[in-house]
Amino acid sequence: MSKANAGNVFEPAVFQDALDLGRKRLEAMAELQREVFSLCEETSRHWLARLKQEADLTAQLSQELGACKSMPEMAAKYQDWFGRHMKLMAEDSESLMADSQKLMTASARMMSGNGAST
Repeated sequence: MSKANAGNVFEPAVFQDALDLGRKRLEAMAELQREVFSLCEETSRHWLARLKQEADLTAQLSQELGACKSMPEMAAKYQDWFGRHMKLMAEDSESLMADSQKLMTASARMMSGNGAST
């Protein structure tokens, strides 16, 4: 190899395509990580709000049971609470499935090395 050709091998222009590809991959991975982090934050806020809702519902039941004058009245209050509690649990299941799907989709993209959104 001549001295002139040896200098060309190490010029940045020779590696520009590889550098651009590497930069794009890093940017895509960084974007994917931001997306996953944002998803985790959103999910965390949702579940914290849900826990507060559960605590408020239980506190309300406690107050209502304390004000009851008869067993049938207590049973009605408990039955109402249980119905609302079961409805919230069904919503929790739906939220959990949706959150899991989002996380699995992002994880699959991360594992495949494809940072692009689908």
